[in-house]
Amino acid sequence: MSYTVEGRPIGLAGDRIVSPTQAICLGVVSLYLFSFITRHFIVRASSNPKGLPFPPGPTGVPFFGNSLQLPRSKLWVKFFEWTIYGDIVGISLMGKKAVVLNTYETASQLLNRRGAIYSSRPVRILTTKYGGQAGTVSTSPYNESVVLQRKLMNQFFGPGPVKSYNGLLTKHARLFASWTLENPSQFQFYTRLAGTANIIDLMFGEEVTPQKRIWLDRLDDIMRGLAASPPPGTHPVDIFPSLSVFPGWFWGAKLNKAMAEMKSAFMKVNDGPFQRVKQDVVAGVAVPSMVSSMIREYMGADGLVTHEKDISGITGAALMAGADTTAATVDTFILAMALHPESQKKAQQEIDDFLHGERLPVMEDIDSLCYLQAIIKETTRWKPVAPLALTHSLTQDDEYNGMFLPVGTMVYPNIWSMAYNSQEYPNSTKFEPGRFIEEHDGHARLRKNVLDPTEFIFGFGRRICPGRHFAVKSVGITLATILTIFDISLPKDKDGLPIIPDLDYESGIVSHPKPFQCIFTPRSENLSKLLLHNLPE
Repeated sequence: MSYTVEGRPIGLAGDRIVSPTQAICLGVVSLYLFSFITRHFIVRASSNPKGLPFPPGPTGVPFFGNSLQLPRSKLWVKFFEWTIYGDIVGISLMGKKAVVLNTYETASQLLNRRGAIYSSRPVRILTTKYGGQAGTVSTSPYNESVVLQRKLMNQFFGPGPVKSYNGLLTKHARLFASWTLENPSQFQFYTRLAGTANIIDLMFGEEVTPQKRIWLDRLDDIMRGLAASPPPGTHPVDIFPSLSVFPGWFWGAKLNKAMAEMKSAFMKVNDGPFQRVKQDVVAGVAVPSMVSSMIREYMGADGLVTHEKDISGITGAALMAGADTTAATVDTFILAMALHPESQKKAQQEIDDFLHGERLPVMEDIDSLCYLQAIIKETTRWKPVAPLALTHSLTQDDEYNGMFLPVGTMVYPNIWSMAYNSQEYPNSTKFEPGRFIEEHDGHARLRKNVLDPTEFIFGFGRRICPGRHFAVKSVGITLATILTIFDISLPKDKDGLPIIPDLDYESGIVSHPKPFQCIFTPRSENLSKLLLHNLPE
């Protein structure tokens, strides 16, 4: 409705008709205020008969809370700064309560021991509605579908089943080394290719090579979308789901494009390949794979597959969680070896003493290579590739150390803070594999009194990464193969001085080293020939 004053139309703006943009903004503000007031009273009404305080944290501002203090990238660094408030830090995001867990002990107490109420996830409207991530086991709230998907994944990724993948993982470790031997400047592309190949070979029995990289392109679209989306609980539509009535373009062209590409990639990863394997199973021509096995198990006589969406949804989750994290870990190892030649030489000497230069490493060798295991642990601690674990959500009120946590509280496990805890890891900013080793009866062995990073880098409780055993094996054989075949060094400038790479990492759900250069020098002609003679046909 509009009125006229002195012949001029006016509307809610006072001197002109309200434009569509203004109307949208007014609607957003109204929804914000309504949701904020409603949330405020719901939280106040939570059962807190003892009047316990919420965990301490930085002072926020009215309505926005601490939202304006959060950076757009590397949220874990800001959370690390807030350890001055304690092991558990309380914050508010436009009325939504959240806590940051900065130590392993606190995270273990809540997420492991109280997993029954700490295993859900906050609803992520941004990546589910706009980005097509709905139903993904890693990000969905805890429900029957999540339980089933994790059960299915454990059948293939548990500590027992992964032993049968030694050949598959060794094959791709050697392929990576052969690709790098031929074209060393592309090693970061090959780490991602090999990580993707491991997952796709297992899931579908398909090859991924430098010439067959469609899966890698799909993964790129997914990871770009995740990198573009803010952490859970920090975007308005995640805090106020009522805002999801607006189309994607409302949140900005760049974010809208990233979400659309991610949605398309998820459809191509989850639906298309599943239907193709299903058709192959019906026709009796399916190659052995994880997906074909699940389809056979749940296919009825009528050709219908029970839990079809759950089975197809596993694909995207496995690719997203497994391929990119493995690649980032291998890249970090290569960076560490180039920067720390003394650690590299020590690991190579251990391998040479064990293999005598007569063969390539196999999976069964890893347990006998103590210093290599220490390097693996330190690589994952020094630069954790998932520095902020996926957010948990509290499903009922809880008390912890005299503090009150209301139902719905978002829980951020800060892996970065745990990895850089100077009480647990002295000189925590330094790359020191020796921190995990002690001498015993003249022999080196892994120390039991130092926290193993694998206790926290894969998450916690009922949402711990189901593919962690697969990942550990993949990284182990890849690193052993690299150290056997190559010397890794830094390039030099015109004055003969080493060119030190940028140690800053990309921000995102997976944190990669920024592109860097290093030199791969074959250690011996015999080992190179041995590698090429042991490649799959």
